[in-house]
Amino acid sequence: MAQYLPRYSAPSFGLVAAAAITGGQLVNATGNPATAGDTAVVGVAGHDVVIGGQVTVFHNSVQRPVAAATITAGQIVKAAVNGQVTPYTSGTDSADSRVGVALTGGAAGAQVDVLFER
Repeated sequence: MAQYLPRYSAPSFGLVAAAAITGGQLVNATGNPATAGDTAVVGVAGHDVVIGGQVTVFHNSVQRPVAAATITAGQIVKAAVNGQVTPYTSGTDSADSRVGVALTGGAAGAQVDVLFER
């Protein structure tokens, strides 16, 4: 996905990419695509960028990341591999890994609307 836009207007900021990032991936504070259970997610990349490039990161509001597994509306989600989202498991996952609540559901590979907590 070359370009990414959140569902609604959202605040954004710039971050230097420490790795290649694809638009729509969750991004962490170090400028990398988020990894499974990442506790440092800061938002969603607004466009593709190469290492050392400046990436626009959208945060808060309703974002549309890609699901790594089936997600149901109302589920709390966390970061998954490749900067995607997956269901959060209370009691197993770190509370710091939560990124938001799914407003829509979808199968793996689908974009889902998520009300971001960050």
